[in-house]
Amino acid sequence: MKLHISALLLLLGIAIAIPVTQAEEAAPAASAAKKAKTDLEKAMSTIGRANRQLKKQIKDASKNESSLELVAKLREGAEASLKLIPAKAQDLPADERDAFTSKYKASMKDFLAGVSKLEADLKANDNAAADADLKNLNSQEKDGHKAYRRPEKE
Repeated sequence: MKLHISALLLLLGIAIAIPVTQAEEAAPAASAAKKAKTDLEKAMSTIGRANRQLKKQIKDASKNESSLELVAKLREGAEASLKLIPAKAQDLPADERDAFTSKYKASMKDFLAGVSKLEADLKANDNAAADADLKNLNSQEKDGHKAYRRPEKE
């Protein structure tokens, strides 16, 4: 009787382990395909990381040197993004692409102007104005993502 129970438990364990192993093997392939980022997404990630850190420290004047380094990363990402075209442009009819791209580039130039204003306020140790500038940049970012980012597929 003990042998039958042991055999049954062994078979049950194998039956459970096989699907779990197959699922683990399939998961890396799916996540690798999902992780492939465009150059624009990489540049925007640079902006996002710097922005998140800035939000935490923008009001603290003692961290202005660090904040200015983060602003340089914002600028770097924005300048790289300005040279690129959103993937959403490929989804548009050919006659709409040029207008879409022009609007995107104008939006990025406005964002860069906001980055310059943020930098100037930090250099002047006006952290209240810098905080307002950062909030404005975040608003521009949100609007830009709505207008120019390709909707994520589920």
